[in-house]
Amino acid sequence: MLKKNFSTLAVICGAIILLWTPVVSVAKGPATPQSNQSAYLKELIQKARQKKLAEAPYWKLLLHYHESLCGGSKSDIDGRNFFLSKKGRTDPEAELEATLAAFFEPDPQDPEKEHPQCRFPARYDWLKKELSLDPDKCPAKECPRFESWRSKLNPESLSMIFAGYYMNNPASMYGHTFLKLGRKGMEDGNGLLDYTVNFAAVTNTRNGIAFAVLGLSGGYPGTFSTNPYYMKIQQYNNLESRDIWEYQLRMDPAALDRFVRHLWEMGHTSISYYFLNKNCSYQLLPMLEVADPRYHMGERFRFRAIPLDTLRSVLDQPGLVSGFQFRPSHMRKMFAERALLVGGEAALAQKIALENLEQTGEELNGLPAERRSLVLAASYDLFKYKTGFHRDQPPEVMAQERKILLLMNALPVSSTGAIHPGVNEPPRPECAHGTGRMGFGFGLRRGGSFDQYSVRGAMHDLEDDPTGFVSGSQLDMFKLSLRYDNELGKGSLEELTFVDIKSLRPWDDWVRQPSWALKFGFNTAHDLDRRLEDSNYFGVRGGSGLTLAVPKIEGGMVYGMVEGDGGLGGIFSERWRAGGGLRLGLLLPITRKWRAHINGSFIRYGAGEVSTVNGIELIQAYRLLKSVELRQTFNRWNHYVEGVLSVNYYF
Repeated sequence: MLKKNFSTLAVICGAIILLWTPVVSVAKGPATPQSNQSAYLKELIQKARQKKLAEAPYWKLLLHYHESLCGGSKSDIDGRNFFLSKKGRTDPEAELEATLAAFFEPDPQDPEKEHPQCRFPARYDWLKKELSLDPDKCPAKECPRFESWRSKLNPESLSMIFAGYYMNNPASMYGHTFLKLGRKGMEDGNGLLDYTVNFAAVTNTRNGIAFAVLGLSGGYPGTFSTNPYYMKIQQYNNLESRDIWEYQLRMDPAALDRFVRHLWEMGHTSISYYFLNKNCSYQLLPMLEVADPRYHMGERFRFRAIPLDTLRSVLDQPGLVSGFQFRPSHMRKMFAERALLVGGEAALAQKIALENLEQTGEELNGLPAERRSLVLAASYDLFKYKTGFHRDQPPEVMAQERKILLLMNALPVSSTGAIHPGVNEPPRPECAHGTGRMGFGFGLRRGGSFDQYSVRGAMHDLEDDPTGFVSGSQLDMFKLSLRYDNELGKGSLEELTFVDIKSLRPWDDWVRQPSWALKFGFNTAHDLDRRLEDSNYFGVRGGSGLTLAVPKIEGGMVYGMVEGDGGLGGIFSERWRAGGGLRLGLLLPITRKWRAHINGSFIRYGAGEVSTVNGIELIQAYRLLKSVELRQTFNRWNHYVEGVLSVNYYF
């Protein structure tokens, strides 16, 4: 029995050995596809380390790395899902190796998710070329969503767009820049169906103080977007009456392809928006550097980035800008049409636009056909300016517009040739003086003299050369002025202005825009006639009024404003004062280089420390060079009188 059992056990063991043998032979056979990929990935990582690709300038451009203050690299991008490594934002090598590993991932099961090759086509394209990726070991994925989006853009050119200054919106007072992708095969010739590339903050508040604080501190995420160009023209040219300048960039097809691939990557993420430097204008420059890494445009914008300066950085690149085009605002075209009208035709055009057409029919029909076409063209543009360019309009507005259009369509074709007059193009934005300013001055006052040192972060005041800016506008921000009393041997703060804005718009029967002013910051209360080093306070002043153009003097303006004024500080007996009054002024260009501005004010402080301040100010500015100005200032507040002669340098 024992012998029989042993024989049975031997048979069972033999069968097990026979069954196991092929399994072992398979395990020791050829490598699986997964092991092949793993070996190839290790090979690629080793090759990338040998070539030091993580330190390559172009890799850092793709990831928007910059040198951090503490050393090392840090990316401006802080949005989710942009980095494949947990350390990717601060470790270029870890992100590169994580990117390579991701390229070997299988296709995602979720149709809403994209394979990393499709999510990061610019990274894939660069690494594929640098490492000569084997298509058999790392197959290229199909990316239908990316290809469909790229086909929709269908670009053949790239332009930088500058939209002019808009004083009625704090976010637009500096102007605005964005990019435009010119589409292939468009027959309209105006680029209306091209796509724009815009970077903007995603805001969620209408509170002005919260908007300012969050905008300055990076509290808003900024994102890239693409929209048809006609929407931007509607916003800037029509709704806001801002001129637009287009600067065509010289980009070959390979550079355009790199730009579009990287734009797709950036469309899925966000960058913290900082109003002063990492803003809508600055973030376009790294995008252009990715397209063509020969250019270096963003290096000088560590602390401030003003749209005009970023435009200049593009213009400074040799051979990058190939031409430009000007698109006048709706208001500028409207005024050009009005300038062709004679006699009572301008008044007739205004009546047609703003009153009942039936009341003007006889007067209009009495004009020759050519004159009627000019009157109706100006009238229609005035009508659109007054009623707006929104799609949904009240029935009575739509009915009035239809009547004007029917009258225009009824005109003989031969009479409509002159209704599109040439518009005088103003100086281009880059012709303006530098946006920063520093100055040194020597001053006299009763009982002594002083030296004055000043610096202004941005960007233009009424006495500066207005070339390239909106006439009658002032945007004086972050202005610091220090004094040293030569008799006392002491220094003091004269002024630290955060914002000083003025918008003087000459009153026009068709436009009728009020003038206004706002200023706040730390000032010196000269009217109290106390020691200047102890006379600082925080003040806020603002007002609104009327401006009239000086006849026959281009740029000459006379204005009057009702103002409110308040101050906080220990220099006041009640630690504060508040009041109001009147300011009158005259702005006069004497010659092309010489400007004068005189203004007087009467302010009655009826709350807090009660007092009255009568002031007069005379400023004369003479431009010696484009970047150098000689300025004389005379001020009087009650019994205090001073005069300053200074030299200003614009940068």
